[in-house]
Amino acid sequence: MKRFADKVVVVIGAGTGLGRSMAEGFAREGARLVIADVDPAALETTARLIKGHGAEPLSVPTNVMNQEDLDALASRTLEHFVRADIVCSNAGVNEYMTPAWEKTPEDWQWVMGVNLYGLVHAVNAFIPLMRKQGEGHFICTASNTSLHSTSGVSAYVASKKAALGFCEALQYDLWREASPVKVSIICPNKIASDMPNSARNRPAALAGKAPTAEEIAQMNSYLADGGHTPDQAAQIVLDGIAEQRFYILTNPIDATHAEEWAAGVRQGKLFEMKVTQVKLDGT
Repeated sequence: MKRFADKVVVVIGAGTGLGRSMAEGFAREGARLVIADVDPAALETTARLIKGHGAEPLSVPTNVMNQEDLDALASRTLEHFVRADIVCSNAGVNEYMTPAWEKTPEDWQWVMGVNLYGLVHAVNAFIPLMRKQGEGHFICTASNTSLHSTSGVSAYVASKKAALGFCEALQYDLWREASPVKVSIICPNKIASDMPNSARNRPAALAGKAPTAEEIAQMNSYLADGGHTPDQAAQIVLDGIAEQRFYILTNPIDATHAEEWAAGVRQGKLFEMKVTQVKLDGT
């Protein structure tokens, strides 16, 4: 069954990990692809993989920190395919694990610039287009930390919680004007991806402390231990998009954690995570 046959699907942050696997999954189901990423080499690899599934993607190098890049991506999409049925705002980065009080202004500008403002820029570029065409589905990749926090990555957590609230407000705004445009937010649990090596694409102007090769390896090991592969997570995500769920979780444990967090709110207490966490020293 090809649930997305002939749909024009834009995947932003398609160079690696979940974004690449989502793009491949859409291609296998007959979608017409527009793929975007800040890393041209990674984007080229994704394009090659998609072509192996019989699709001819439009590849557009894109820095989500710039509104102009997202506007250009929307324009290229319209020029090439006339419309955009599904837009996946998937670009994301994670900062070096340090306590909240050690985060620098550059850390905040970079993480918020990609994870939150990148989403805002995508909404500004594509939601007016979808409203005009009278339909569409906008998807944001957030994190399970949107539902419950963790330590060491305060900027990441703040950006993802903000993304969740923004997407909820976006759907309410669309409902208020009786727009048929739909919104979904992905809150994935552990995925074995290139996220631990996010600093490889960090702008020089916002340079900061980066994890060592050993720390990246430790984080990769943590994510692989009991986590999904990008392909496994992408299949769950595509099922959620097809079912038009607003919240798409890759692991039901996060719904349980959200319930425990809500119980803590009622009691005036912060929910204490009971799952294994990576410590600040990377162990």
